[in-house]
Amino acid sequence: LIASKGAATHDKKELCRICNELGDLLFENGSFEKSICEFQHAKEIHEVLQDTIGAAVACRKIGDCYCNMEQYDKALQFQYQHLTLAQQCKDQVETQRALATLGRTYLCQAETQNQGMRISSLERAEKMFLKALDVCMSLKDTCGLSLTEQMAMRGRVYLNLGLVWDARGVEKETGDYLQKALTISEKYALEEVQYLCHYNLAGIYVRSSKPAQALRSLELALELAGKLHSMSKEREVFIQMALTNLHAGNAAAAKHCLKKAYKVTSGADESARIIKLFKAAVTIEEVTELFETSAQDDRQLFEAHEKLGDAFSDAGIFKMAISHYKKMLDCGQRLGCPAEQLIPAYVSLAQTYADNCQPDDAISNYHFELELRGDDHVQKCKTWLNVAEQEEFRGDDYKHLSRSYMAAFSCAKRANSPKLQVRVLKALVAVQTAFNEKKHLAQTQRKLAELQAKYSLGPESDASDEESELADATANSCPEDLNDLTSSDDDLEEAEASSSAPACIRYKKTFKVNEKGETPLHVACIKGNLKKVRSLLSEGHPVNVRDNCGWTPLHEAANHDHKALVELLLDAGADINDRGGELCNGITPLIDAASCGNMDVVQLLIKRGANTLAKDTNGSTALRSLQDWYARTAETLEEDSLQQYKEILHLLKGEKTETHSVVEKEVVLSCDKSQANTSSRKRFPLSSPGTQSPLLHSPTLLRHADNEKNGDKDWGETFSHGVLEQYGNENMNAADTYRNTMLALGSSTQRSNSLFHFQSLTSPPLPPAVTRVKVRIGESVLLIPLPWFTRTTRQGLREDDDIIVEDSAVDSTQAGSTKRKHSDNEASAADSDEDSAYSPPEEPSTSRSKPKLQGIVQGWDQPPLSQRYAQACSSLNAVRYKNISRMLQDAESSHILCLRGLALSHVVFLSVTKTLQGQANIRELHLPCNNIGDLGLESLVKVLPDLTNLQVLNLACNNITSTGLAHLTGLLKTTRSPSGVSTVARQIPLQALTSLDISNNPFGCGSGFASSLCEILTTLPSLVFLSLSACELTPKLFQHSGLALTTMLRGHGLQELDISYNHLEALGVELLLRSLRSSQVTRLNLGHTMVNCNHLTALLQPFLSLRGAVLQTLCMDNCIQNCQREDLDLMCRLPVICPSLQCLHLSFNRQVTLPVLQRLLCTSADCSDSHLQELVAVGCSVVSPVSSDFCDALTQKLTCDWPLKCLIISCQGCSKMDREVLSHLWRDTWSEAAAVHGTEQIVSLTVCKSP
Repeated sequence: LIASKGAATHDKKELCRICNELGDLLFENGSFEKSICEFQHAKEIHEVLQDTIGAAVACRKIGDCYCNMEQYDKALQFQYQHLTLAQQCKDQVETQRALATLGRTYLCQAETQNQGMRISSLERAEKMFLKALDVCMSLKDTCGLSLTEQMAMRGRVYLNLGLVWDARGVEKETGDYLQKALTISEKYALEEVQYLCHYNLAGIYVRSSKPAQALRSLELALELAGKLHSMSKEREVFIQMALTNLHAGNAAAAKHCLKKAYKVTSGADESARIIKLFKAAVTIEEVTELFETSAQDDRQLFEAHEKLGDAFSDAGIFKMAISHYKKMLDCGQRLGCPAEQLIPAYVSLAQTYADNCQPDDAISNYHFELELRGDDHVQKCKTWLNVAEQEEFRGDDYKHLSRSYMAAFSCAKRANSPKLQVRVLKALVAVQTAFNEKKHLAQTQRKLAELQAKYSLGPESDASDEESELADATANSCPEDLNDLTSSDDDLEEAEASSSAPACIRYKKTFKVNEKGETPLHVACIKGNLKKVRSLLSEGHPVNVRDNCGWTPLHEAANHDHKALVELLLDAGADINDRGGELCNGITPLIDAASCGNMDVVQLLIKRGANTLAKDTNGSTALRSLQDWYARTAETLEEDSLQQYKEILHLLKGEKTETHSVVEKEVVLSCDKSQANTSSRKRFPLSSPGTQSPLLHSPTLLRHADNEKNGDKDWGETFSHGVLEQYGNENMNAADTYRNTMLALGSSTQRSNSLFHFQSLTSPPLPPAVTRVKVRIGESVLLIPLPWFTRTTRQGLREDDDIIVEDSAVDSTQAGSTKRKHSDNEASAADSDEDSAYSPPEEPSTSRSKPKLQGIVQGWDQPPLSQRYAQACSSLNAVRYKNISRMLQDAESSHILCLRGLALSHVVFLSVTKTLQGQANIRELHLPCNNIGDLGLESLVKVLPDLTNLQVLNLACNNITSTGLAHLTGLLKTTRSPSGVSTVARQIPLQALTSLDISNNPFGCGSGFASSLCEILTTLPSLVFLSLSACELTPKLFQHSGLALTTMLRGHGLQELDISYNHLEALGVELLLRSLRSSQVTRLNLGHTMVNCNHLTALLQPFLSLRGAVLQTLCMDNCIQNCQREDLDLMCRLPVICPSLQCLHLSFNRQVTLPVLQRLLCTSADCSDSHLQELVAVGCSVVSPVSSDFCDALTQKLTCDWPLKCLIISCQGCSKMDREVLSHLWRDTWSEAAAVHGTEQIVSLTVCKSP
């Protein structure tokens, strides 16, 4: 390549290609500086060739080199160039790569920074990754990437976001992002991403004290590493498995994993690391065995805990090391050990806390050490250096750090150690350089140079004693145990049963296990080897055996989605509800399968009788686990998978997937329960299996229902005594009879589907069981179960009887508990499927009248909003979010619901709207920045009639179009509540609404929006505030509406209007001002509506000069750019033209200068009627210095009848003197109430409270 490079000097493209290839080769070999030179050369050639994308890629590669050299600032410089060039070319793919690269660099940089800077870097990393994710979502087929490549980009971004949250130590968000990445990578066979997901998930499980799940993830990562043919990845997995086993207390398994890691090791550094871990594992195993085999006194415990602490510290398991060091210290204090024996405990604790990134605890223990050191100034000097290092990591200021370094230097002087003095001063120089303490830095450098010259100390003379005495760990041969791994360790060994053993006990064949405690049956279930499983079971292999973590073969088969193996194991007697061992957190096979989304296995387990209500130690059921899985994978599921998911949800909830209906069942009456008398059979209409009597939900009957459920009688006895005998009393009130009948029926769980045999009763005759009657409540029709009444009993059903029933046709989350009053109405005998009740065969419906019921809602008895939200989420199979639940709970007391900026999906928002049904107490509903779209507004419209006291509605920034707004206007035309709150016609909804914000929605200026706006103004007479900011409006809005909109605006009582950020220009503003009533509008925002207009003030004068104008706030930001002198004069006279004006905003207008503001203040001060008290002019042409004339004008305004209370201006190059002068004038007027803030660009003078 180098030779080719020399020959291609005249062919720029070929030379560029060679430079890139050379740079890539040098990069792979770790020669980053030489690689940078090649990429820099390639970048220059790309620029000559005007190849922008090529230059962008070269910048990315240079940034990668600097990132590997840990020179992150230089790396970011080139990577931002990469982003800029990619955006210039509008290359979405390269832009996504640039954003993801920046995020990765910030993430790497965070690992090297102190706590304060680390937080900032992680925030930047997250920001870049989220932007990269947005670009991924917007990629289209035209981008040139296949769907698999696009999903690979998305999966990597999710993975990186997970790593960001992992660095923050937040497990939930980390797990969620990694699971999303894992779902995508599994679907599209992205093995590299799968490996990283499983590897990092294992770390999360370890930190959550779930070693069993961690080992399972590592096994999957190991399998993927093998597929990737990466020995380095295999080695890292084996090491991580060893550490996980040490966490779980299985040192023997850890040693075995380290042996395997050593076999795939290539470098000396890697070997040294593994040897160190192996020695730690040996120590842990030996000391642990000593604990188990013999009793220990405090002296022995002191030494044992020290060894264990050192071993766990060497292994990097710092939490367990800290635990043992604390126990060591406790033993030492109980023994009354002298200081020199307690010092190692404090030193070890401090160093381990430092390694575990706990600077506060580390510093505390270093101070304990200092107290015990006495006159050992050498060690005290080193300890003070350690303290300073931890303070720097904690982010302390220079003043704090310098005290620690000066204490270290003082100890070095007392120890008479020039080497230590030089070491301290060098560290102090580095800190002073970082904090830019130039004065102190010069003094320290001078002192350092004097010491080095006086004692002839070279630059390497300050090496610590520990470094000079450090032994080479790789010089010694590795432990013998590390090399004696035989082939038998890799495979499962089976010891054949003795040939002399009797045949009847041959099934007790002994099976040896591997290092993870897995039997051959475990391994076969993991691999899905059906033939092997059958063979092992036929040989008598135990089916409920556990591995080291406690998993059974059934767990493994369910987890790996091997349905056939699950069925085979269940047939062989596997425990279907096994909760695993101590390390398995109570996970049953059903929960295991549900958490992995193995729906076929879930269906099979439910069919075979698995306990769907079982919970793990975290309280999660199979239903919850499946819902969590769906939340992670919903965007990748196919239609058939979604349908299967819905079916399984019904099964887990114990519901039937088919529609419930009234079905006739045969009930056989017989004197003998064991025999059926077919001649005496009668038919009874019974509820289908799975239905429950609505009456049992009634509050007044709960006690009776519980008594029935807790009784020992069988269903036949309950029915015969509770129903048949009661029907013998003809004088019994019919309503009471109804109650008792339904109570006796009980729930479906109390009866069997088989035929029941009861003793027949002849006197009085057995009435036909239960019929169903349609009841209309508002616009809903309910199917209410009632007994069939004879003419006598029907006459006994009095009109004033209150019967409490449950609305079986309306979702309980919509209505809550409803109290309804029914009356008996006579009806014609016409047979109708819609209205007729069930009539028994012997009494046709055409020959008799039947009851019809009309229900009236008397009141609502509703559960708390948070509970309703949980019910709504359950009914919609949606995830329940804690933050939304908290906001709903707060709304209970404040009557203000604010769900701002949550980016609610349609399903999530639908659960919120269902929660709000019937909530008449809500006064304010804020839903900005949620992107609910037209579908979301449509679902919201259905509940708005119930919000009868709603005064404020904020729908800003929700991607609602004119089509969606039509749903709202369609509601306003109706005069009846769609949810059936009342059967009586009522007023139009939202009559109490005073504020409506629909800004930042792409309505446009079509005729649909114009008509919708007219409808809103027509039907909402109480509306006071309307915001239409940034709705893509133009002058066509008034053209499409004709005179209708103008008429509506003039006739409406609207007082505040925000129409900023719309391209109205001069014509649109003129038409708007002609439509408004100046005697009514108090606040008008016209900001950014007339970018190219040069006569806005001329348009305003006719509006403001009308008699009775009451305008108080006027915003004209970015509206006065090219105005004439006459317009500026008119603007300065606004306080006189409209004396009621209190607030005037003139920001981002280039022609507003300091003299203009001065004239404005003078005009207002001279006019005794002017109420101007607030003036804002940011981003204008105000420059320093502030003239004395302006100060005089400000003073004049501050001393008038209506003094200025707010002045915010931007002033280019505002000097300290300018700020002090303005501050002095302001404080003279407002004294303690004055609030003054100033920078070189902006001066803010306000009043924080009334003087």
